[in-house]
Amino acid sequence: MLSNDEKKIIVAIPEGAEHPRAMREVARLVNLDTRTVRAIVHDLNVKGYPIGASRH
Repeated sequence: MLSNDEKKIIVAIPEGAEHPRAMREVARLVNLDTRTVRAIVHDLNVKGYPIGASRH
């Protein structure tokens, strides 16, 4: 079962590498700080949700 914050983050992150969204933008959209978003994304990855990132 996903929390409301987890659901909001999944909706805020578009699918596919061709549609990147910056961490700051995701945090702004879901009204959370970037540290919290990063932790939630990590938890989602552990739960099997393939959310990736690139710094390039």
